[in-house]
Amino acid sequence: MRLSDSGQEFYYSYLVKYRYILLMVIHLGLAVLSYYSAFLLRFGGLMPEESYVKFLNTLPLVLLVRFSEFSYYRLSKRFLRYAGIRDLIDIIKAVSVGTGILAISIWIVIGFHGFPRSVLIIDWMLTILFVGGIRFTARLINEVWNAQAALNKKNGTRLLIVGAWNTGGIIVREIMNDSNLNYIPVGFIDEDPSNIGYEVMSIPVLGTLEDIEEIIQKNDVEEILICSPDRQDQKKRNRIIIDKCKKTGVKFTILPSVSTIFDGRVSIDAIRKVEVKDLLGRKPVDIEMDRIRDYLKGKRILVTGAGGSIGSELCRQIAGFGPEKLVLFERYENNLYHIDLEIRESFPEVQVYPVIGDIADLDEVEEIIRTETPDVIFHAAAYKHVPMMELFPIAAVKNNILGTYYLASTAGNYGVKRFLMISTDKAVNPTNVMGTTKRAAEILIQNLNGKNNTIYNTVRFGNVLESEGSVIPRFKKQIEKGGPVTVTHPEIIRYFMTIPDAVQLVVQAGCMGQGGELFVLDMGEPVKIFDLAKNLITLSGKIPDEDVKIVFTGLRPGEKMYEELMDSEEELSATSHSQIKVARPKSWDHGDLLKWVNQFETLVKKRDADTIISHLKDIVPSSTCCEEGLPKRNPTARACPWPPAPA
Repeated sequence: MRLSDSGQEFYYSYLVKYRYILLMVIHLGLAVLSYYSAFLLRFGGLMPEESYVKFLNTLPLVLLVRFSEFSYYRLSKRFLRYAGIRDLIDIIKAVSVGTGILAISIWIVIGFHGFPRSVLIIDWMLTILFVGGIRFTARLINEVWNAQAALNKKNGTRLLIVGAWNTGGIIVREIMNDSNLNYIPVGFIDEDPSNIGYEVMSIPVLGTLEDIEEIIQKNDVEEILICSPDRQDQKKRNRIIIDKCKKTGVKFTILPSVSTIFDGRVSIDAIRKVEVKDLLGRKPVDIEMDRIRDYLKGKRILVTGAGGSIGSELCRQIAGFGPEKLVLFERYENNLYHIDLEIRESFPEVQVYPVIGDIADLDEVEEIIRTETPDVIFHAAAYKHVPMMELFPIAAVKNNILGTYYLASTAGNYGVKRFLMISTDKAVNPTNVMGTTKRAAEILIQNLNGKNNTIYNTVRFGNVLESEGSVIPRFKKQIEKGGPVTVTHPEIIRYFMTIPDAVQLVVQAGCMGQGGELFVLDMGEPVKIFDLAKNLITLSGKIPDEDVKIVFTGLRPGEKMYEELMDSEEELSATSHSQIKVARPKSWDHGDLLKWVNQFETLVKKRDADTIISHLKDIVPSSTCCEEGLPKRNPTARACPWPPAPA
């Protein structure tokens, strides 16, 4: 039985709006009923007139005390349909404290002469019974309705649950409590034959693992959920369960280790397609929508690297704030085509202008900024792959340093109001060419601030999940092929966040700076890549090192074991946003930086990689890149160190 559409509309428009008042009235009504019933029970159903007067005289006091206790314990702010043991405990606490206060109040106001004291004890029991009873009755009705609807569901994936009674029971409860979950639980498989015929929340135990093929045929099972515990002593049994399920030909899913992946929370969400954000356990990002809208709405925005992982998400989120024009600056034609098409279809009210161009071409940069006159530039274009930039340091300097300088200085020349560059944690104490060039770019951006009217800022953060070329897409492809999954080192760790979370904070930081700040995003706790690989294999329904092997290939050139978000010279301080910190590193002489830029231009034209590396270390003294010399690209001279062959 379910409410009709009109009934639901009435419920949501009136009862939800005034539910606190309604629940308080119900609670006080129950308090009056229990107090009156206590008098009746005390006198066997016939209340003497003197006692009736006592009842009327003390009733206002009862209402005042009960109102106070219900308010203090927030009993009227709890959903009835989710009542549990905790609610019952709080009801007992509230009523007990209230009854004690009531006894003292009656003794002070009228005294106990002629007042039946046993009424207070009876009233205490009845109030707990009435207030608790209405809550558990509401929960019972809700669960019966939901369970009936789930059992009567005609469309949905017919699910057979194998093992782990506790986990399986929670899964069934969630299916029954959420009508949007498209599953129909048909039964349980249990290892103990004596449990056959028993039920868990009206779902029967249909048989043992030996009967699984017959059960699947009889019940038209479409999917199997394996909830067997992930304990060392259970691994052999789990292997048998998985082999049995494979033979049935029915799709099956393993509920992953609850303790390691979901931090003790079991959820039906684990059955869905793998969502990599679940591997992080990060708290949601909260941004100041109005503040961001103020600096983006009606403005002309230019995004470099608009077709990349970060750049494309920047375009999507910026378009949602209603800019006057969105200029997509991208070198790669295919990526530009796709993001241009997506933004035009999703945000038809936004004027979109795609530009194929190279930030390292000063003439192209000047032309686009002069003709489009952007108010804000988000600079996401960069070479970012560490092993590749070890092989091509000239390209890294040309793009990451010279391209950034051309873009930023031209922005100042043409009156761009804000310029925000996206950097990386690999710029901190860099051990590779890519990180060193990004640190040099950070220095250039901070040094340009104050030289013109443009506000220059930088945002630094770690790795983003599922960005092009990152470990998650690579692991997924390796898992799909049956392995092996390649990890460079068992102890290597990285900071991670999702692309949407990172971009939300980038956009937030864009409106916060006064100029010259280097913002550092809160990346949460670092993640061990080995654990990430194991969890992803498990979430894909396979067993690490049995179904899919994990092999270690060794650190790649320029790769660090541990990434850092700040160096010893930078001092982080809080901002108005809890997930964004700000660092103010030391200043540099502007003349020296311009001289270095000119030297890089000359060296890039000469293709002098060795001298380029030397100059990089002059700008970034903390860099240890290429201490053993540049890797050779000629395979006859020295084997290319990347990508590494599996061990």
